This record gives sequence, structure tokens and C-alpha cells, in this order.
Amino acid sequence: MNNQDKNTYVKRQITNTLLELLKEKELSDINIGEITDKAEVSRNSFYRNYADKEDIIRKYLYQFLSEWDAEWKQKNSDSNAELFGHLFMYLKQHGDMLMLIQKRGLFHLFKESYISIWGPSETMDNMTAYTLAFIANGVLGWIEEWLKRGMCESAETMSSLLSMHGMA
Repeated sequence: MNNQDKNTYVKRQITNTLLELLKEKELSDINIGEITDKAEVSRNSFYRNYADKEDIIRKYLYQFLSEWDAEWKQKNSDSNAELFGHLFMYLKQHGDMLMLIQKRGLFHLFKESYISIWGPSETMDNMTAYTLAFIANGVLGWIEEWLKRGMCESAETMSSLLSMHGMA
């Protein structure tokens, strides 16, 4: 393996180990040594890639959402109904992980990643930023509530509900 492959392997090991440990206990009850021991990587490898335990989840969620974004952009569709249907389908496919993040009180890390990708930026004019903030946070609220309620509705139903309320 070259260095990049080794680093990718290390990050995957650390992330997968932390997600497994989160199934058993709260993030505050997990220490770095436990992660690195179970992942079979060094503490140096951990600190070369992450600032702290939350950083693992933050980077994982950012990558997770960025992968969906890239996939969606390849579809090249301007339909909001299709966009929301596709997004909720992707989220539903990863429901176990998202429910775990929600259960462990780490949904704020999902929000950070979501807003950093689809929220307003400092370079936007005020009206565009306000509009984008309104839409991004509105959809984020739907996602959060959907997770809290156990993701009972299908992706299609969520897209339809958003459409009925003028979002799609």
C-alpha cells in the first residue's frame, strides 16, 4: 500500500470502530486509546487525521453528504421533488447510522456538515443568503424530525409532504 492507501485505511478503521463503539455507549464514555486499540492503529495515526472524537464523526458526515451531493449533481435534474425524494432515499438507506448519531446526541455534527455544503456562504448577497438559509434549515428541520420519529415515512412520502407544503 502507498501512503495515501494506508491513510485511507487508517481513517476507515478509526471511523468504523467509533461507529461500532457508539452502538454500545455514549461518545463521552469512549476514549481515544479504546478507539485506536480496537482499530489496531497508533495514537499518532489518530491525531494525524483528527482533532478529537467528534472530528471523526464530523468528517465522516461531511463525506457522506458530499458523496450524495456528487451523485445528485450527476443526475442533472432541476426537479425539487426528485431532489428531495433522492435525498430522503439516501438518508433512509443509511438510517441505522443516522438514528445512532441522533440517539447519541450528535445530530449537531450532521447539521454542521449539511449547512456547510448547502447553506449560505459569506460570498453570497444578503437576499440569496437569507433565502438559502431559510430553505436549508427548513429541510434540515424536516430531516431531524423525521429521524426523531423513527423514519417511518418513505422517501417518496417525505418528498410528497414537502411538495404539498410548497418546498418541492
